[in-house]
Amino acid sequence: MVKSKSDFQPGKLAVAFSEMCRKSRSLEGDWQGDGWGVSYLADDGNWVVKKSIKPVWEEEAKLKSLPAGRSFLFHARSSSFPEQRNCLDYNQPFCSGPYSFVFNGFIKGICLPFPVRGEIGSQKIWNMLQSYLSSEPPEKALGRLKETVIKHSRGVQAMNVGLADKQNIYALCYHSSHPEYYALWSFESPSLKLISSEPLPTYDFKPLPSGAILNL
Repeated sequence: MVKSKSDFQPGKLAVAFSEMCRKSRSLEGDWQGDGWGVSYLADDGNWVVKKSIKPVWEEEAKLKSLPAGRSFLFHARSSSFPEQRNCLDYNQPFCSGPYSFVFNGFIKGICLPFPVRGEIGSQKIWNMLQSYLSSEPPEKALGRLKETVIKHSRGVQAMNVGLADKQNIYALCYHSSHPEYYALWSFESPSLKLISSEPLPTYDFKPLPSGAILNL
């Protein structure tokens, strides 16, 4: 996730992100090549979303052609289930109204006492978060999401959420194991703020502790 005080050309950072994804493997050894997406705020204040089912590192030209802007969310997908691959609708970011959302995690045996819309886990998490955002500010909504999922699951190995509105970017970082894979990292300067699943070159990233909810 990117938040900049002035127009930021994302091409170089996006290519570094794609290279990170090419090298990364999940704990099970799966690649991060089941498609990708990006959202950014247009001049009219609305989110623009671009998605592809190709591996992100195969689309360098598209990454370099992204327009300058002040807020971006990037996501690369690794599907746990073969039957859920090659579906563009399953690729993040997801956007609605003022918000754009990305998620990564591993939740075991969630059983909620209320119905939640969505065909896959990330969609259900997004729809839960939207219901909380309808009555609470982002930081409180993220905290409520974390508490609800932990309470109604057999176990939460990790639950990392990135959220942006038209002013700020927010992150929920939670992991009960494997911090070397699930930790989130942040970078802050007076003009630029970044949150990433791994440190990216040329920026002095710092790890977020598990349980952190960050507002940049």
